[in-house]
Amino acid sequence: MIQKQDARTNRILGTRNTGMYQCINCVQCKHVSRGKSFVHPDTGETFQIRGYHTCLSQFVVYVIVCPCGKLYVGETVQKVKLRISQHKSTIKSGNLALPLSRHFKEQGRTSDQLQFMVLEMIPPLKRGGDRELKLKQREGRVWPALLV
Repeated sequence: MIQKQDARTNRILGTRNTGMYQCINCVQCKHVSRGKSFVHPDTGETFQIRGYHTCLSQFVVYVIVCPCGKLYVGETVQKVKLRISQHKSTIKSGNLALPLSRHFKEQGRTSDQLQFMVLEMIPPLKRGGDRELKLKQREGRVWPALLV
């Protein structure tokens, strides 16, 4: 009889933790807010992170936290480290057309002060369907409502 292996288990290394962790080999790792949960800076409400996420995770909803406590919730289909790199670039260039870079500029913050965490990953859909649409729905409807 063949048993299905638990998705969190690695036969060599044991059980993998849930939460957000550094991939340990990229320049974005220093901006990772590590942990098994996300605590809202204003309300103190705790959100448990399901799954194991690193800078290499794709199809994710993520949150960027400004040192002032304001939150920016975004989504990406690419590796989150690439998306964070793009955000840092717009902050460095002072692009006032984009809300995140405008906020950092108005607050006198730099891209080095940015912290991020993956909140949720959308796995491949079992019955097919549009994974990117599901990602946008979660980012637009679920997380902003929870993080206000």
